[in-house]
Amino acid sequence: MNKESLFVCARSDEPFSILTVDPVSGANCLAFQGNELQNGTINSATFIGQDQTHLCISLQDKSLMTIPMKYKKSKKALAANSTRSFLGFKANFIVSHPSGDFIFVAADNKIYTWELKGGNMLSIIDEHLREISAFRISTCGSLLASASMDGAVKVWLTSSLITQRNESSRICSQLGGHSSHTLEVNDLYITSSGMSARIFSVSADYSACLYSLATNQILLKITCDNPLSTCCMDGAERRLFLASTDGQIRTIDLMLSELPKDSFQRMKVENEQKDNNTGNSFQFHNCRVQQLCSNLDGSRLASGDSSGAYAIWDVTNGQLLQNGQMKGFEIL
Repeated sequence: MNKESLFVCARSDEPFSILTVDPVSGANCLAFQGNELQNGTINSATFIGQDQTHLCISLQDKSLMTIPMKYKKSKKALAANSTRSFLGFKANFIVSHPSGDFIFVAADNKIYTWELKGGNMLSIIDEHLREISAFRISTCGSLLASASMDGAVKVWLTSSLITQRNESSRICSQLGGHSSHTLEVNDLYITSSGMSARIFSVSADYSACLYSLATNQILLKITCDNPLSTCCMDGAERRLFLASTDGQIRTIDLMLSELPKDSFQRMKVENEQKDNNTGNSFQFHNCRVQQLCSNLDGSRLASGDSSGAYAIWDVTNGQLLQNGQMKGFEIL
């Protein structure tokens, strides 16, 4: 059985801005010193594939991508020869296909697809009108979701992005999407249900939407009293996690009877702390929460904010299990 670990990355040019943390003990399992980056500021980072032996990083100030970084199992530090590719643009988001053969990069309003083995660019998608503000891939690797500053959410089939190799690749029909948000979408989450997936999105317009790809409908719309910054769901797709720009974290159980069953369309989440024992009273962050993620069984939740602080929570009682502070400006 694979041991759980938390991947933490900060927007920084300091050493050890990328860590892998044991969620139980809080100890660092792996640390990337970052000598290869030559004082470049990390803009985005992700492990390549499921084996997590290579690391892909984009730099904010030099507009280059470093791949791969090999992990020597005999040591706790990443150290290997790096491959650098000068992109000519700043890569805002990087996601990897679970197979480890392809990466998808969002830059400005375009989506780029690369084959890692040969280094070939397979397609360029240019369908967003404004800059892409959120970018996610499903755990199965079949779906890719992107959202932009104008509130548009689009869903793509990764196989269609990979197989298009000609000039017409710039015109690729999306698999689904919606425009229910009026301001920029800050985060996305895709459930692992294949073509029946649901896409959870949060926006600066104080709203969150749960969209069904199968029916092309909004199943649930949530409004809060603060702009929402990030979101995720547990593995059972039962509980929603929301975070706002003021550091508040809220959970919503979709199985509870309080949800409006007549239309199953809209609900409001008040920013009120009921008591210190509720699951809706995660109290640690004092600034914008940048990232949320849940483990597979939904028992633990991890969060990171714009000050570089991260926390690990027990979802059942809202207890803070572990926390730490990165040297960077914000958690990526």
